[in-house]
Amino acid sequence: MTLVAISGVKNEIDVIEAFVRHTLAFADRLIVLDNGSTDGTRDVLRALSGEGLPLDLVEDPSLGYYQARRMNYLLREHALGRYGADWILPLDTDEFVAVSEGCSLVPEGVAPARPLSLSW
Repeated sequence: MTLVAISGVKNEIDVIEAFVRHTLAFADRLIVLDNGSTDGTRDVLRALSGEGLPLDLVEDPSLGYYQARRMNYLLREHALGRYGADWILPLDTDEFVAVSEGCSLVPEGVAPARPLSLSW
């Protein structure tokens, strides 16, 4: 089972490193689309990727608020197309999913063809 998290960011320097490290504690890969950050967010993402973390940085500095289009692109072209994800978790950088140590976010035996409801 492959769990890929996706996120769109812009100017998230205050939380991006913690978000990436936390998310990769339970996800197999994290794909982040940076929408033209000017505060150093991209530099942090590049450094984290350079550490060998399973992190992909996609850059899209185009103007406009096209969140649905961008997230669908990450989902289809990257999470599914590149990595064949069984599960895809879209997150904002202020969402830190709580997963108990030694546990999986996706329970055993849950079919990947069905949506999964998580406690919030």
